[in-house]
Amino acid sequence: MKNKKFNKKNKNYAGFSLLEMMISMFIFVLTIITAVSIFSTVAHTRQKSREIQRNMEDARTALDLMAKNMRMSIGLWPDGSSQEIYMFNASQSSCVSYRFGSDDKLYISQGFPGSTSEETKCRPVNAIYDPYTPIIENDVTGSFNITQTSITAPKRVGKATIILTIDGVNMQTSVSFRDYNNIVQ
Repeated sequence: MKNKKFNKKNKNYAGFSLLEMMISMFIFVLTIITAVSIFSTVAHTRQKSREIQRNMEDARTALDLMAKNMRMSIGLWPDGSSQEIYMFNASQSSCVSYRFGSDDKLYISQGFPGSTSEETKCRPVNAIYDPYTPIIENDVTGSFNITQTSITAPKRVGKATIILTIDGVNMQTSVSFRDYNNIVQ
């Protein structure tokens, strides 16, 4: 057997060099980090949009509930600050109050009439209200704008405008009262 001398030119090397391995690992890690970052951003955006959608649905439900109670009411009294209203719901023979709390929540309370006079029946000094419970527990602000019914000239049916602001979006609805018996004669 002939003794062969080590010759780089004649020998075939199999595999990768350390430098080639380091470069390929760097590219692989960079690709994985980019993919995970994109996935994380998409997941966060999807979660945030679902939360906004849920908040908007809650606000819409609250607006519908308030509008229904106002339509069935024969009296509606603001507290003067446009942050709280009181009404007598004729269909349930009960008092209902809504208010925007200082903690950015919308609350409801049901109560029992304290007098027989239509003008004072559900005002807080006359009626007995249950503790307020939140309708919307998310950050919500808003106001109630009330136009009382007028039986003198010019006669007009009263209305309430409810404005809610949730997640930076304003939602509004207006409701006419059903206390038009003295107007249409």
